Amino acid sequence: MAITVKKTLGSEWYTPASEKESEEPARFKLKDLNREQLDDAMNGAMMDDKGSFRLSPQGTRSALKNGIEEWEGVEDESGEKLKCTFVNHRYLPWQLGQELAAEIVTKAMLGDPEEKNS
Repeated sequence: MAITVKKTLGSEWYTPASEKESEEPARFKLKDLNREQLDDAMNGAMMDDKGSFRLSPQGTRSALKNGIEEWEGVEDESGEKLKCTFVNHRYLPWQLGQELAAEIVTKAMLGDPEEKNS
């Protein structure tokens, strides 16, 4: 049986848990990671006492750098729209960065059949 690889990586919009009840929620267009990008994100990851992976700071940065394509509803303290750039990822709240990185990596680790069944 041949191995089928996915060369075309897609993306989809994700609404963080903290934004689910908002009338105009911030949302993030998250890209699929290729294997090399997933390896970079998982470099230095450790399993916590609950059996969940914890990404290293470098892994989190890598996941965010390679996995965020666009965002909507992200503003600076003066109410100006913040452009989606790798440099601006550093201004996202820590907990939100962790949530987004975990979503990006989890999606990358699941194959199509697992993703459809989750």
